[in-house]
Amino acid sequence: MSIEGKDLLSMIIPTKEEAVQVADQDETGSSAIPAELPILGLRQTVVYPSTFLPLNVEREESVRLIDDVVLGNRMVGLVTVKNPEAGRARPQDLYSMGTAAVVHRAMKTPTGSVGVIVQGLERFRIVEFTQTEPYLKARICLLYTSPSPRD
Repeated sequence: MSIEGKDLLSMIIPTKEEAVQVADQDETGSSAIPAELPILGLRQTVVYPSTFLPLNVEREESVRLIDDVVLGNRMVGLVTVKNPEAGRARPQDLYSMGTAAVVHRAMKTPTGSVGVIVQGLERFRIVEFTQTEPYLKARICLLYTSPSPRD
């Protein structure tokens, strides 16, 4: 199946060059994940490091967040909402831990929602929220995962 001459699968799955490896570090040996991230509240979903996940973003403030992220460094903090029935997520509605992720693909739909493909990078703990409008932003502390020993 193709859309405008492009293979549909290539539009969804990141290429090897586009995939961000968890082990990627800058020249100082530290992660490229910023200390402050925009926070996207997820309902009944958890994203783990090294996983790819398609998400459908519908709320107006979340669509704006994705628009800004895609135009910027493509990094976002993904945090599960405690009560999925709640309306707009506020700081107190979110768990304190989440996953830093990179947005690989973003595709707007005719209904105004955005389909995205994200890749989880590292777990983090929220230190403090620095912004609540037009969407949440928080200062974070990364919780590095140690590789499991091989047998």
